[in-house]
Amino acid sequence: MAVFTPPAVSDIGSVNLIMKANLLSNACTISPATINQTVDLGTWAVKQFKETPRGVPPKKFIINLIDCGPLATGVKIKFSGVADPVNNTLFKLNTGSTASNIGISILDRNKNIIKPNTETIVYPININYLNIPLEFYAQYVATSNSVGAGTANSQATFMLEYL
Repeated sequence: MAVFTPPAVSDIGSVNLIMKANLLSNACTISPATINQTVDLGTWAVKQFKETPRGVPPKKFIINLIDCGPLATGVKIKFSGVADPVNNTLFKLNTGSTASNIGISILDRNKNIIKPNTETIVYPININYLNIPLEFYAQYVATSNSVGAGTANSQATFMLEYL
């Protein structure tokens, strides 16, 4: 003889979810040409890095903002990435890189170092301009007196904070 019992039922309850948001009129659009750019730092001889923290000349790159909102006055940029374990002001090379004892530095428009995961100085926004170029620099910097040859690539993701 089989006995069947009804399945157990439990009242899960209800959730009242309230969502809030701030809609900003001061944001800009990033120019499609500068969203996923690669900054080519060139080819250098390891003898260029005989002293620590010796670097090679920085290479300029631009992030262009367009279509800024009417209340936009300024923007700060944060470059997120993995810091070099020897020099935390540098971005660590990607796992596939074969060079050693070297990192990549990102500099602001005044050529001051931007540490990984920290905000930059304020870049002013003038909404009367159609294109607002944000100027930065990148460069290789030695983390030891014995730099090893090979590929030296890194990656950083930028985020914008509007003021």
